[in-house]
Amino acid sequence: MDVIWDALRDAVNLLFSGDPETFEIIALSLRISLSATAIAFALGLPLGMLLAFGRFRGRRLALATVHTGMGMPPAVVGLIATVALWRSGPLGGLDLLYTPTAMIRAQAAIGTPLVAGISAAALQQIDPDFRIQMQALGASRLR
Repeated sequence: MDVIWDALRDAVNLLFSGDPETFEIIALSLRISLSATAIAFALGLPLGMLLAFGRFRGRRLALATVHTGMGMPPAVVGLIATVALWRSGPLGGLDLLYTPTAMIRAQAAIGTPLVAGISAAALQQIDPDFRIQMQALGASRLR
């Protein structure tokens, strides 16, 4: 138990010591996470709208794919990304393995199905009468 308290004390001391390397690591982590979140929202929200309101061939397969992605363990996504980006992998020539770009893409791949699935479920709950009222007031189908 003393090991845990020693580690916590060291972590707090490191945060408040003003170590520039620590703050550089924190800034990089925030940049990667915020970028991945922005990409996941930029891709997931339109996809969720399409799945909620669209009627097209393959919609059930697309929904099943999104739901599968929502349940995919992050370790599996990381493993797939690592194998794809390995030197002998299909994307190995891009030389992205263990780079912030690869981390952003992997995190966005984890987040996009979550955003799409949750937004599709939320949008499907909109009362049909409310949609009719919005169109009567001049809103386009996209709005």
